[in-house]
Amino acid sequence: MGLHLKLSNGIGRRLMGNWSQLAQSYRASAPRIVPAKLPLMEQAQKAQKIRCGVVLKSLSSERDAAFLSALLADVYATDQYWYREFCSRYKNSAGPRLIKYAPSLDVQKEGLTTVYSLPSPWLQKHAVELSESDVPATATDDCHLYLSTSPELTHLTRPWPSLQITDSNLDTPLGSRELNSFKALTGINKFVENKQNVNEYLESLESSNFLNVTRKFEEQLDDKSRILHTLGQVIVENIYKTDKITADLQEFESQRASFDCVIDDWFTQAHADLLSHFKPRLDKFVHDQLSVFRVYTYSESKIELKLRELCDLSDTAGVMERINHLRGKLNLPLLVSFPRANSDSLYNRVPILHRNINDLIYRQFFMLQLPLTTCAICGSLSGQLSNYSMGSLAMLGIVLGTSRIMNRWSSMLRRFEDEILEEKRLEIENGKISIKREWLTETAERESLLRDKIKLLESLEKQ
Repeated sequence: MGLHLKLSNGIGRRLMGNWSQLAQSYRASAPRIVPAKLPLMEQAQKAQKIRCGVVLKSLSSERDAAFLSALLADVYATDQYWYREFCSRYKNSAGPRLIKYAPSLDVQKEGLTTVYSLPSPWLQKHAVELSESDVPATATDDCHLYLSTSPELTHLTRPWPSLQITDSNLDTPLGSRELNSFKALTGINKFVENKQNVNEYLESLESSNFLNVTRKFEEQLDDKSRILHTLGQVIVENIYKTDKITADLQEFESQRASFDCVIDDWFTQAHADLLSHFKPRLDKFVHDQLSVFRVYTYSESKIELKLRELCDLSDTAGVMERINHLRGKLNLPLLVSFPRANSDSLYNRVPILHRNINDLIYRQFFMLQLPLTTCAICGSLSGQLSNYSMGSLAMLGIVLGTSRIMNRWSSMLRRFEDEILEEKRLEIENGKISIKREWLTETAERESLLRDKIKLLESLEKQ
């Protein structure tokens, strides 16, 4: 007997498609955990059996095991070996038991669960599997509904669809849901042993109220469309209670409203920190290099080294840390490195600056300082001009050349400093653009996923 829903005009397929889409939406989003029981609805159109969890007080009690032993009995079977083996299950295993139909007896162990495959006509007729347990694992046992054999056990299966009976010790049970399955099993076993005990067999079934209770149970199991419908409604309700989708959507809307303020504040503060903390360090480094002694005494390699130190100083601006701080605040992945706009060009500028300052020093020396000094020496040696005036002329050449060199050197360093600051500004600007784009893209995807979930849940809720 198939489990396919008998809904016309493709409604059943669309309904199952909605369940499948809902499950896929959970698999596509972190933490990629599909809500409990949702896969059952996703697979409902392909499934051939309903699984019912039967909850007992104790799995090692012969009294508690009597209900399923009596229910699955085949009193007219010529081979009762499988039945005797099944009835003694309470002695063999204290773990959960899965019971399903098979043409012949087979008992297997799957983890903590013992799987009984039985040639029971009842299992075959009602196309059902039974999961017998004392503490049901409702999140993972794949049960569509549960049957509690005592009122005190019903809390174990909440919030999932549940049926309830009371398996009592009363000789004549009262009420439509009360029975004495141990009494019924006693009559069944006597009839299996001796067919002459037919009267006692029938009387035990009648007086124990076993037939009335199990008939109603069978009717409910056979209404598979209703079982799936009820389970679906409970799944939707449980998702609303546990997933907090609506609250998450409202949080996204609130975050989007405040996002521009957060990133603008960060942008302003990052620039302020750049000017108040990093620029003074650059200024000090540049000022330390504006020394006549250093310009004239540093070797060419030492000058280039100092220029590279100025480039290296740009890595201590803290822009990467500020960018990652904001990314962490917005739940975006942190950057290991940042693609800097002018990083290579800054280092490439070092040889050019080095060459320019060398050219300037040599040019001032050969075009100004050396000619004036030579002229002063010649004038002094000729005796036509005083040593004082010639000394002043030589000093003028030296001072004027040095002044030009220092002014140009200062201008070059200041311009280089501005380029470094501009690089940092571009990093902040690019960081802002990148963060904004990533955050809006990610939140748009997550928000769209949430809206799709809510739309699917609302659609399923109305079915």
